[in-house]
Amino acid sequence: MTRMAMFRQREGRRDEAASRYFPVDYITHHIIGSVVCATIVFLVVCVLYVLSHFDLIMQDIYNTDLVGFLSSAVRLYVVLTGGYCLFAGIIYAVRYYRMQKRISTYALGLRRLKEMTDSEGLTNDDAG
Repeated sequence: MTRMAMFRQREGRRDEAASRYFPVDYITHHIIGSVVCATIVFLVVCVLYVLSHFDLIMQDIYNTDLVGFLSSAVRLYVVLTGGYCLFAGIIYAVRYYRMQKRISTYALGLRRLKEMTDSEGLTNDDAG
C-alpha cells in the first residue's frame, strides 16, 4: 500500500497524463516538439557560424554559389532533423510503453488491495 502511494505521488500523475494518449498521438506530439527544438538549434548554429565567419562570407559573397550553399544547408537540415526525429521517436515509444507497464502494475496492485480489504470485510460501508 505504501509502494502504491509513493508511485501515485512520484510518477503516477505524469504517467496518468500520458496514459490518456494513444501511443501514436503521444509519440507524434513529442516528435513535433523535437522538430521545433531541432529547427531552433539548427538556426542558432547557422547564425553563430555566420557571425564567426562574417568577414570571410562578406569577402566571398559574390564568388559563392548561393543556390548550392543553400541546397547543401537544407539537405543538412533535413538529414539532421530526420535523424533526430527518428531517435526521439524511439525514445518516446520506449518511455510510453514503460509508463503503460507501470500503470498496469499500479492497477494490479489496486485490485489486489481491494481484494484484500474485501476479504477482511473492510468495505467503505463498514468503515464509515
